[in-house]
This record gives sequence, structure tokens and C-alpha cells, in this order.
Amino acid sequence: MKALIYLLALIPHLIFGQCDPAGNGTLSGEVQNNSVILRNDTIYRNCGALYNTEFSWLSNDSLIWMQTDIGDAAFCQCHFDLSATLDSLGPGNYTVLVYYTNRINSDTCYIGNVTFSVTNPENFAAPEFINQWQSACFTTGIEDTPDFSAGIPEIFPNPAGDMLFLNSGLYYGGKIWVYDMNGRVIYETSHRSSLSEIATGHLMPGVYLLKIIGNNNVSVYRFIKK
Repeated sequence: MKALIYLLALIPHLIFGQCDPAGNGTLSGEVQNNSVILRNDTIYRNCGALYNTEFSWLSNDSLIWMQTDIGDAAFCQCHFDLSATLDSLGPGNYTVLVYYTNRINSDTCYIGNVTFSVTNPENFAAPEFINQWQSACFTTGIEDTPDFSAGIPEIFPNPAGDMLFLNSGLYYGGKIWVYDMNGRVIYETSHRSSLSEIATGHLMPGVYLLKIIGNNNVSVYRFIKK
């Protein structure tokens, strides 16, 4: 009962701002003996996000999993998978309330909860957080080759592997720049045909900007190196 009163007092401080439930992803828990792997799969958030996991206990069997974004505010969106492991749990029925912070507007949002049971006896129960993992940024349901009929520059595939292709549409005879998220130019070339190949295999996984100039037009695109 005390834990419930404490939680109700805490919620107004944790939930504020605008939170889109469509980006919450799927929550699950996989129990392995006296450990549980907590997963938040296919979340859809800021593509520059880098999450730091923090746990705090509300009672002996309920706790908060806070996903704190310490990455860059890249102003683009993509999918992530996150997981975190709790070890040395005693027997019991547990509830984990899951929240995340939004780097762009500093909001804190409630995702949902995970419930699980530990049945194995533990002589020296000493719950501890032992691991966290975050996948590379990925997209779902995007075509590798877009429609170029409108004559507007397009880049593909996105996310990129070893090569990124630019169909420059009507932007002939111009230049191409690739920037990192700190504004540093890491690639520069000219394009003299409608289709250009850009080698991206040497880039570290992350978010980049591509700028194309041609026929007195300028376009800027964000792409992900996986």
C-alpha cells in the first residue's frame, strides 16, 4: 500500500509533455533462473538517441526502468531495440514500470509495464543491474528503390550499408557534401549524371547529412549508416 501511495505521488513528476504511444514499441521479460532480461523492441524515437538505463525500486517487488536519452537531438526518427538485465532476484512476482526521456523536448514518457515471476530459490538475493544493450538504428517497411518520376533528388537505401545512391533528379552538374552531426564535412564530390554512388562503408554507424546543390537548388537529407 505504501508503494502504491509513493507511486501515485511520483507519477505527476514522471509524466508530462507530449508523448506519442505509437513509438513505445513492445515490452517483454524473459526469466532465466534468477535473472530477467527486460526488452523494449521496435521503439520509434529520435534517430540520434543513446540510452542509459537506470533502475529504482518502489518496493520489494516493483521498480522503475528509466531509459534516459543522452544522445544527440538529430530531428529524425527511426527504430531501436533496447534490453536490460536484472540479476540475483529472489522468488516473487515482479512489476516493472517503464519510462523514457525525450532528448529533443526533455519530456519524460510512460511506456507501460512488464510483469514476471521468479520461482527459483536464491540463498543470497541481491538484485543488481548487470547489462544493457541498444541496437543500431533501423527502419521498417521502407522500399530500397524509391519512385524517381517527380524529378526530386532521392537517396537509397536508407539505412545505408557500404554504398549510398543518390538520384539527383533535375539537379545536374552540381556538388554533393556529406556531414556528420557535428557539421564536419567528411565527403565532397561533384555529380555529373542523374545517379551518383557514394561510398559509405568507412563511416561509423550513426546519422549523417547529405547536401546536394545543382541548377540553383539546394536539398539536404538525413541518412543512417548501419
